[in-house]
Amino acid sequence: MAGLIVLKPGVDWIATGGLFDWTLEFLISRLSDRQTTNRLQEIVDNNLGSLWIDDLPAAVRQEIVSHWRNGLVTAASNNCRRPITSSRKRKDDQLALHDVVELREARPSEQLSAGAVGTVVDVFEGPPPIYEVEFTDADGRTLAMVTLRADQVVRRDGNL
Repeated sequence: MAGLIVLKPGVDWIATGGLFDWTLEFLISRLSDRQTTNRLQEIVDNNLGSLWIDDLPAAVRQEIVSHWRNGLVTAASNNCRRPITSSRKRKDDQLALHDVVELREARPSEQLSAGAVGTVVDVFEGPPPIYEVEFTDADGRTLAMVTLRADQVVRRDGNL
């Protein structure tokens, strides 16, 4: 299940359930407001899948943004089980993080047509490698996060 964090109306972030929970747990361990940390823990424990930042008190919103700006990426890097690959360091024709790909066939369940363009946001090593691909609209809002095999996409040169 995916998780949704709405920063303010029209500005939101959708992530896989595990990443969503990890992000809330990151905040739970750092926020000073106990009422908010209890609310975040309830969201994680009950698999509620969404958080509306705009509903929180202004001081808590500022604290959340500060923690995200000053520690989220570092904490994620320190907790990463495998090194983050770069598109410059790939094995043969294997896809890498941030590669731009195109769907070979339509995925009606995700409302994606053949030729839809997405970005590799995670690489799961192992035979065969599996890729988490994010598809967005023209404004950068996530339309779908899909786990795909290499034979389901083709790498594109250039940008979205």
